[in-house]
Amino acid sequence: ISEDKPYDNSLGWGASLYLSKELNYVWDLRLQGAIHDINNGQGKTLNLGVGFTFSFIDAIKGYNPERTLRIYALGTAGMGIDKSGVISNNPAYGHLYYFASGGFGGSWTFAEDWTLTLEGIVCAPADLGNPIGSFKGYYGYASAGIEYRLGETATDKVRIAQEASLTQENFDAMAQEADQLKKEFEA
Repeated sequence: ISEDKPYDNSLGWGASLYLSKELNYVWDLRLQGAIHDINNGQGKTLNLGVGFTFSFIDAIKGYNPERTLRIYALGTAGMGIDKSGVISNNPAYGHLYYFASGGFGGSWTFAEDWTLTLEGIVCAPADLGNPIGSFKGYYGYASAGIEYRLGETATDKVRIAQEASLTQENFDAMAQEADQLKKEFEA
């Protein structure tokens, strides 16, 4: 991506880890760390960022605790370290850069706490040593992963409250109330 190491669009490998907190049934907050092999292996980057995901299906159709499919947009911004100088031309700053990334993803919940994900993301890095007008191009990546949910989410709490209202005691109380109203109506 730099002038002395031109961008090569061949494939590379990477890994990422993210922690996500559901803010409501449409928005999630995401903290993400990723390591990428870019520019035909000439560059290795480490990105740390914060971002959000926005669920299209939940926004359009509303909340459904039984829904297993999510289609979402995501955006992340943060800082990174370029371990080989492919992105950053300024070694005085330790090859630090900042980035913005965005893309689309999908997830499918296949078990109570387990979800498969697939995302396509475009990342635009910029040299920290020259922050204005220093975007060095962009690179894209696709990721496939598996999520494990820790704890209850806001949607879990709504589902639990809905299930709790379906107890036999509540049915008996509603039947008793209906009988009382029927007696009052007949009198």
